[in-house]
Amino acid sequence: MGICGISAGADRVFETITAALAESGADDIRLTTSGCAGFCSREPMMTVELRGNAPVKYALLDADKARRIFDEHVINGRVVPDVALCRGSELEA
Repeated sequence: MGICGISAGADRVFETITAALAESGADDIRLTTSGCAGFCSREPMMTVELRGNAPVKYALLDADKARRIFDEHVINGRVVPDVALCRGSELEA
């Protein structure tokens, strides 16, 4: 939610995910924000981290794509490849 992300629509993406989370009734999902990731031209972005799986960063999002990612990846565990920017972490375990 850095300035570049907000100007690209990250606030609307965040609102969409917040609403989807509330509708889901799930109590084991944590939604957080972060600052600039350095990929301004790919904003809005979000990262999905599921326990036991590599994180997936999604890019060039809008409300519809964000809702699809929530439904398919967050809830059902299926990566959405057409909007995925990368998979993995820059940190080694």
